Amino acid sequence: MLLKKETHNIQTKLADYCKTGIDVTIEGSRQDRLHHYRRLTYNIVKGALATAYPIAKKTLSENEWFTMVDSYFANHKMQTPLVWKMPFEFYEYCKDNKYSEKFGKPYIDELLYFEWLEIELHTMEDMAIPVYKEEGDLLNDRIVVTPEHELVGLEYPIHKFKGNDLLDKKGNYFVLIFRKKDTGAIRFINLSAFLALTVQTIVEERLNLADSIKKTSEAFGIDFNKSIQHGLAFANDLMAQGFILGYEI
Repeated sequence: MLLKKETHNIQTKLADYCKTGIDVTIEGSRQDRLHHYRRLTYNIVKGALATAYPIAKKTLSENEWFTMVDSYFANHKMQTPLVWKMPFEFYEYCKDNKYSEKFGKPYIDELLYFEWLEIELHTMEDMAIPVYKEEGDLLNDRIVVTPEHELVGLEYPIHKFKGNDLLDKKGNYFVLIFRKKDTGAIRFINLSAFLALTVQTIVEERLNLADSIKKTSEAFGIDFNKSIQHGLAFANDLMAQGFILGYEI
């Protein structure tokens, strides 16, 4: 059912007031009570963002954090009605408005995105997993991994250091983030560039471990025989931690 034009106008005025705090006259309302709507709405958004981004909030000064929150609340037209998804729009807003540059903290975008991924992986629906067996040949059988994962490349090691300690550590870092099938817990694993490419090859090209290590070794100009044991030990660790579930049937 479409809203009446008058109702739509009232809702729009109230929404704009809640976001900006600019005084407005709304027919049929008590002007001395309107500020409660703004307070309640702002507190919901402020609380959701603080819960979503505890590390970013702690890393930034109070003034920097609330500069981003207040600007987002006042100016961004939210696209999702789901509170748990709203922090992703905050990340996009902060990135688009270049707060990392304004605050002289170039790692902020990656930190926000990294914290968001934890929420997304924890909350997303279960993805389909092919039928697999738990016993097999780790080197030569095709591997089945948990589908709720992200392989992330970073310029700053925001998963290992905080604040200004990051400024002189710009480089290439890789992290595997995944949700454990049995507990739903989120795990983070640091990867070298070599191991990151090996994981990517297993997931995207569905090669077995031996062929993935061989392809990665060729890409890095490394002797396959020197890297196979390292890769096998790494794969055993991924299985122990729950990323590798088993083997294709």
